[in-house]
Amino acid sequence: MKKKFIIILHLFVMTLAYTSPFWLDWRLIIVGLLLYYLQIWIFGGCILTYAQHGRWDETFSGQSIVWLASKFGMKFRMKAVKKFLSVLPPIFIAIAIVYQILFHGSVLVLFNS
Repeated sequence: MKKKFIIILHLFVMTLAYTSPFWLDWRLIIVGLLLYYLQIWIFGGCILTYAQHGRWDETFSGQSIVWLASKFGMKFRMKAVKKFLSVLPPIFIAIAIVYQILFHGSVLVLFNS
């Protein structure tokens, strides 16, 4: 029961993170990423990943990508997937800036300065 809750919570958090350029102000995305990297620096990995797998070196998104790809008959090496995942944060920031600033896309959560 606890493990299922952690998996669902992890999936929810990752869904929020991956969709954030379209609902969260880009400056708050940067704050969130800084907090994520601070967590990695302090604990050596993601707290939810540790709660789910009992290890700091696992990757929820990586495991999900490898699993989903296998359902379509594709095989990805975890090392390559981790490398791809490491470039996603700047891509998400760029998408958020393009969507929010260049295209004037509206978001639900704004940073009021």
